[in-house]
Amino acid sequence: MGQVQRRCCSGEDRISGLPDELLHVILVRLGSAHAAARSSVLSRHWRHVWAHLPELRLVAPREATPASFINTVDATLGGYLAPTLEHLGVSISTDELDRDLGIPAGRIAPWLHFAVEHVVGELYLYLRLPQWFVQPESVVIREEVVLELPVCERAKQIRFFVAAYALATWLRPQASGLFMALTCLKKGGYVRMEGSDITALVCTQCPCLRDLSLSIELIVNFDVSISSNSLCTMVLHVSETRRLEVVAPKLEEITVIIQPIEAHISAPKLVKVSWHGAYDPHLHRFVDVGRTLQLLRTFYHVATHGRSFLNETNKLPKYSHEQMQLVEFLSCNAGNLKRLLIKDDFCHSPKDLREKFHSICHPNVKVEYYSRKGRQVPLIES
Repeated sequence: MGQVQRRCCSGEDRISGLPDELLHVILVRLGSAHAAARSSVLSRHWRHVWAHLPELRLVAPREATPASFINTVDATLGGYLAPTLEHLGVSISTDELDRDLGIPAGRIAPWLHFAVEHVVGELYLYLRLPQWFVQPESVVIREEVVLELPVCERAKQIRFFVAAYALATWLRPQASGLFMALTCLKKGGYVRMEGSDITALVCTQCPCLRDLSLSIELIVNFDVSISSNSLCTMVLHVSETRRLEVVAPKLEEITVIIQPIEAHISAPKLVKVSWHGAYDPHLHRFVDVGRTLQLLRTFYHVATHGRSFLNETNKLPKYSHEQMQLVEFLSCNAGNLKRLLIKDDFCHSPKDLREKFHSICHPNVKVEYYSRKGRQVPLIES
């Protein structure tokens, strides 16, 4: 009698006889750590299979309450047995953002400390904090929650997003320790940080960081200085910035969405630049930039807090002389520039810009103009 026949006669199913590595693959494909954990009821053999999965993905179901979801996460992390974890994801689905599925900051902290001990790959948190109201007027009170980001020495990627329409999360990195393996860091949502904390985190605590994306609001210290020998891509959507200084010899792509009052950017290997909003050549300086540049995106949407900026004559702003200087400066110094992308949220006619762009750029540069809705508008009449 063959081995499979002996298993069938003994009552053992074929799946249970597979190596644990294959069972892990099967359970991971369920896409839910909670669903994987329910497999423990199948038999004694399955009882602890889920507890050694290389990935844990905990997504709040539609019917979940904050208490039930917190209990599910706590129970799952508390029952995990493997020493390392390649991926830990704790999140609410994007279509649940309008529902009050808020997780108190104090309950998130233990999950972060679990990540410190186990995560050697990616940590992904996409959560929402509770809303606060004053009754009976139901006036929203903006309160602040302090959440410490502990040092995850072995994590390679951290993606942290907080949605909170009434609360602002003050994210405070742990003062000492190194994110030695971290190569990708993305933070966004209703997150606030001190400028000095950003500087210390990126420049001192993340020696191997390659990809950085920050969508935050500054508090207390409004100057940001980033000096890194490892950064390759950077996206900065940092409001309330007074002065931004970037020194990154390996940086190839940079996106600046909210302009600081002053900026000094030194990145001799830049290939792609995306500049959103107004540009002042006297305050926003690019040093050693241009020779390797291949793609320049310039956006003129200039909006904040739901209101568009107006100029002194109360008219919608057009592409200013200073904005043109950004294009002229970078294009003239970029012998390898291939594409220039312009996006105008105010739907100005490109006719007024046609001659200026073609006088600035080399004939081989492809110029593309996009309207407010993302529709491409031809710059040259047919």
